[in-house]
Amino acid sequence: MKDKENLISIGEMARLTGAGIQALRHYEKLSLLKPIYIHPDSGYRYYSVEQGYLVEIIMLCVELDIPLKDLPKFTFDD
Repeated sequence: MKDKENLISIGEMARLTGAGIQALRHYEKLSLLKPIYIHPDSGYRYYSVEQGYLVEIIMLCVELDIPLKDLPKFTFDD
């Protein structure tokens, strides 16, 4: 991936959004939040800054008791 300088680590995403690293990994397991890039050797996950908005939406759904399984119905993932 040639544009890694515009990506943020999972730790930085956690700090920016207030979501825990384990929560971000959980959202990935639920196919709600896919890292833009996973380093092939280290397995480190990287996200775009824009994905922070998705994390905030996910956290709002959790706060409002909206089942996360319903969230993909309302997102525009490719």
